[in-house]
Amino acid sequence: MKTSNKLPKILRKTKKLQLVAGIVLSLTFSNSLHAQNASYSVNSIPIGGSLNAAFGVGALPSVSGLANVANGYLSMNANTSGSYNTAAGAYSLNRNVSGNYNAAFGYQALLGTMSVNNTAIGFRSLYLNTTGTDNSANGFAALYTNATGTFNTGLGSGADVASNALTNATAIGAGAIVNTSNKVRIGNATVTVVEGPVAYTFSDGRFKNNVKEEDVKGLSFISQLRPVVYNLDTNKITEFWSKNLSEEARAVSMNQNFTNANNIRHSGFIAQEVVEAAKKANYNFNGIHTPENENDNYSLAYSEFVVPLVKGMQEQQKMIENLQQQVNDLQKKLESKFTNNQSVLVSSMEQNVPNPFSRETEIKYNIVGQFRSAHIVIYDLSGKQIKTVPIKQAGASSVIITSDQLVAGLYMYSIWVDGKLIDSKRMVVTN
Repeated sequence: MKTSNKLPKILRKTKKLQLVAGIVLSLTFSNSLHAQNASYSVNSIPIGGSLNAAFGVGALPSVSGLANVANGYLSMNANTSGSYNTAAGAYSLNRNVSGNYNAAFGYQALLGTMSVNNTAIGFRSLYLNTTGTDNSANGFAALYTNATGTFNTGLGSGADVASNALTNATAIGAGAIVNTSNKVRIGNATVTVVEGPVAYTFSDGRFKNNVKEEDVKGLSFISQLRPVVYNLDTNKITEFWSKNLSEEARAVSMNQNFTNANNIRHSGFIAQEVVEAAKKANYNFNGIHTPENENDNYSLAYSEFVVPLVKGMQEQQKMIENLQQQVNDLQKKLESKFTNNQSVLVSSMEQNVPNPFSRETEIKYNIVGQFRSAHIVIYDLSGKQIKTVPIKQAGASSVIITSDQLVAGLYMYSIWVDGKLIDSKRMVVTN
């Protein structure tokens, strides 16, 4: 009785082992009929072509191309003549038929791609890509929206393009969205600092043509600019950038804390006003980016403002120098007039009249400004002081000199103001 009870258990275990063995035996390794190919899957059909390897149910089921690697459920399922492709992840490169040189790593990465030279790493990266070529995506749903665009790069979770046909557009950072061709976007709207030790802009005279200094506008341009301080609505701009994105990509972009970025007080200009200022100044200013499509936005390159600012400073300096020259010229003219009229502006004394005289003579004088003491002194030829006549008030006046204290002869007379000799003259006394 005990023996009969044990036999069924042994038989059951044996059947389980047979089932597992059957599954293992159903895993097919095929490289004998098809040159240097390897296929590992459950009940798969041996693959064609050369140098191909497939791992997973429905992976690379039929192919005439070469050097393809498919790893994952239905990866490269539609491939026929495509070559040099690598797919790792369920449904990766699922719809590729003849495209070459693609690499997809992640669930549904490059799902619909039918083109060449694309690289996608991450869940649904380059998910909608069809005929777009030479694109690189790294991150969750990176470049999800791209369909026919070329030479685009998305680096970061949700890094994407705002429309499906851009060229040479780059988005770097989680939730970064680039919205026009030939543009690089770094970070999402909540990024407040982009830092590095140095930044250079290419500038080499060997490669510059049509150089014209006179085309740069200075004061005529910068004098019209209106400097302002403002807050940027980062919620609104992110909604604008992500309006065409998938739900996955939009969620990455909008799932941010916008508070700090919204509270920053920025200093700058309004791009639309700069456009008008450039038009009025007839200035072809390359510091303005105007929207190229309905998904694009205005932006300013503030470093480009250095050139018109320098030109404006040069123009202003020239104006200052011209004004200084005018001041110098006026100063010289005033100094010349002052010199010519110096006799009117300083104290003076005239020759006595009459001269010679016998009884009396008049000496006219003019004293400019206030004084403490002033007088006219008469000397004989030996320098002896003979007579002193005090002067009481400033201005033009005269004194009368009589000969009652003077003998006939030659005399000198001088006018003194506050101890300073102003002038000296000669007079003759006769009997």
